[in-house]
Amino acid sequence: MKTVFEKDGRKYKDLDYVAAFVFKAALFVSSSGSKCGLVTTNSITQGEQVGMLWPRIFQCGVQIHFAHKSFLWSNLAKNAAGVVCVVLGLRKRVRQPCLLIDNESEQILQTIGPYLHGENETVVQPRRNQIHTLGRVSKGNSPTDDGNLILSRYEYDEVVSAAPDSARYLRRYVGARDFTRGTSRYCIWISNDGAESASKFEYIRKRLDAVANFRANCRGNQAKNNVATPHRFVYAPHIDGAFAMLPRHVSSNREFFTADLMDGRTTIPADSASVIYNTSLIEVAILNSRLHRTWLATIGGRIKSDFRYSGTLVWNTFPVARMTEDDSKGLGISAINLLNCRESYWPATIAEMYDPDRMDAEFPRLREAHEHNDEVLERIYIGRRFKNDTERLEKLFEMYAAATEKEALA
Repeated sequence: MKTVFEKDGRKYKDLDYVAAFVFKAALFVSSSGSKCGLVTTNSITQGEQVGMLWPRIFQCGVQIHFAHKSFLWSNLAKNAAGVVCVVLGLRKRVRQPCLLIDNESEQILQTIGPYLHGENETVVQPRRNQIHTLGRVSKGNSPTDDGNLILSRYEYDEVVSAAPDSARYLRRYVGARDFTRGTSRYCIWISNDGAESASKFEYIRKRLDAVANFRANCRGNQAKNNVATPHRFVYAPHIDGAFAMLPRHVSSNREFFTADLMDGRTTIPADSASVIYNTSLIEVAILNSRLHRTWLATIGGRIKSDFRYSGTLVWNTFPVARMTEDDSKGLGISAINLLNCRESYWPATIAEMYDPDRMDAEFPRLREAHEHNDEVLERIYIGRRFKNDTERLEKLFEMYAAATEKEALA
């Protein structure tokens, strides 16, 4: 990797090893006029690796002239691990048709982009600042406590039953799995000025002593620097008030991305989820839209075939259309309608409601709520529903390019 990439002076350590073969092939194609084809892991056509690798390849005057989208590669070896792969063909850039294959379907295109979605070679780079003015995505709260600040539902009931007044130091604790599977956990959540009074409860005091002991024996500086405050999470950006909960890992089998609206006065989001604090219903409507899921599925990273949500890569780059006051009200109403629809199916969990084999048969109004939400949002973008995901991506990449070009000029 060092031999291949260090010459151009840019980062390469976050690239997969296969990227070295692809880049060497591109250099050879560029200098010899040859063509090449490779089977690679699909990781180099998604997520942050696209921004690290493909600008280098395009600068060589090389293009993708045929490709097969992601498919599961497996062999007959005992206990063989399945790997999600793509097939890529590289050639020097010429004005000749390109072939994009997805299982049994084929498309003849003028160019193939690095995300293997169609005729757009735009590369989306992760960014700290947003190209829109909506809320900021941050990571949930991290305890570093050896499990001592976290309580199961049984432990919570046991503690509150024995000492009812201790309930004011306990809050619901929700990670991505809790959200999707409907499991109940709680955490000890104490402000600095409440630490002394909370320690009067024996159960809490023993837990805090265990946290302090664990942190004192950790190697990391973050834990050691928080030994004196065992009542606090080591990373606690939490803000009381409404927040949007975004699972960081989502099954690609679900047709919709699922975000929820929660009350920060009673609930603490775990670091297995992403969060938008001080959120509005506009963010909730957008996050749950097909438009946003299409953007996530195209440019976001993945673990095998499942989506991995990134605030810097997915949310901060998502193009948001200008909205009138009526547009905002309409989105707010559609978001409320969607959340109420989920609530009406309680005690069904998110995993159950969005199971593709059960959704239409058991939860039909949920799809209707999503369709209405998409209708409202997409009319803000182009005055009608998009015909398909290809049209959605064309519009989003067009808006992304315009926004980043405007920034560059400024």
